[in-house]
Amino acid sequence: MQHITVVPYQSRWEALYQQACSNLADKYAALKKQLTEKYPLDIDGYCDNKDAFVKETKRLALEWYDLKQIDPGLKLEKIREAPELVRPSAAWFSGKWDVPMEAYLESMEVCVRNGREFPSAENPEASAAHNLSSYLGIPQWYVILDKHHEIIAGAGLISNDFHNRPDLTPNLCALFVEEPWRNRGIAKYLLNLIRKEAACLGFSRLYLVTDHTDFYEKCGWEFLTMVLDTDGMPERMYTAST
Repeated sequence: MQHITVVPYQSRWEALYQQACSNLADKYAALKKQLTEKYPLDIDGYCDNKDAFVKETKRLALEWYDLKQIDPGLKLEKIREAPELVRPSAAWFSGKWDVPMEAYLESMEVCVRNGREFPSAENPEASAAHNLSSYLGIPQWYVILDKHHEIIAGAGLISNDFHNRPDLTPNLCALFVEEPWRNRGIAKYLLNLIRKEAACLGFSRLYLVTDHTDFYEKCGWEFLTMVLDTDGMPERMYTAST
C-alpha cells in the first residue's frame, strides 16, 4: 500500500523553525519510513502517529518563534533536555530567591531523570505516538539564555511552593527576569509557555503564590484564596487554566 502525504500550508514561523532545525526534515522522513513499514495496510495508524509528530512540531515552532520575536538572540532551554545547565541554573535561581542551591539541584536532577524517559530523536515514531504526559511529570524547569549564553530569565513548575494547600497543585514558581530584560514580554512568554506545557502534562489548572497582583491579573491569572507559607504568614494564591 502506498501512502500519499498531503503537505499543508506552512506559515512563516513554521518555515523559519524548520530552517533553524536542520535535522527536522530528516526526522520527519525517518518517521514516515518507519510508519509505512509498521502500518502498510492501516492508514489510520499511519496518520495518527504522523499527525502527532506534526502537532508537536507546530507547538515547538510557535514556542521558538514567539521568543525570537522578543529578541533573536534569546534561546529557551528546558532543563530536562539540558542537564549541563542544572548546576548553573540552580545557582542562578538560588541567588534570586534566597533558597539553598541544594534544593534547586535536587529538583532539577529529578527533572532531568524524568526527561530521560522521553523518547529520543533517534526514535521519532515513539516521540510522535505519545505526548509529554506519557513520560514527564513535575518538577519542570526552564531558563532563557542571551546571545552570550548567560541566564537572563527562568521559572519552574513544581508540586508545592512552600504553602499549606498541597491540594492546589502544580505550582508555577521562581519566575524571575533580570532587570535589563524586563518590560519586554519575557515574563509573559514564560507564563504562557509553562501553561501550555502543563496542559501537555495533563493538568487543567495551575496555581502560584505572589504579591505581584496586577502583573499576573493582566496575564490572565485570577485570585483564588489566601494560603499560609511555612512560617504561617498569609500569601495570595492565584490560578489560571491551561
